[in-house]
Amino acid sequence: MASDGVPGDRHIAYHAERVMGGAGMIVVEPMQVHPAAVLTRGNFRPGDDNVIPHFRKVATAIKQNGAIAIRQLYHGGAHGNSGNSHHPHWSPSGSPCYHDSEGSHSMSEAEIWDTIDCFVQAARRCRRANMLSQRPPIHFAQNQSRLRREKPVGG
Repeated sequence: MASDGVPGDRHIAYHAERVMGGAGMIVVEPMQVHPAAVLTRGNFRPGDDNVIPHFRKVATAIKQNGAIAIRQLYHGGAHGNSGNSHHPHWSPSGSPCYHDSEGSHSMSEAEIWDTIDCFVQAARRCRRANMLSQRPPIHFAQNQSRLRREKPVGG
């Protein structure tokens, strides 16, 4: 429900309704951390501090109605969609993609470190928007059968 990459009034009202209906925690739609991670046209804008006041409005609406708001941060790896992102999708191994026959770009070590930094910056934005606690829970998930590199990162 993003409009120009940020949540609007409709998005805020949607989450406030969920809380009024009894939800105690809202996991707000995932936000890609890098342009290579865009999966759908309605994704939130990555890499831009201008999203902070918009996310803060969502978190405030959720918290004022008695629940907590957390944000899911993601990078889809090989399963990006370059038709929507206008950016090649990246993965550590250059694996095939579910969405098209192009396959994914095999990330260099510098690109992997850049993506890690993008996760850090996205978490910082969420924290500033009151969508993360002091110690945010971290969970990295990847289909391990597709996560292969010829050499380890940093090694």
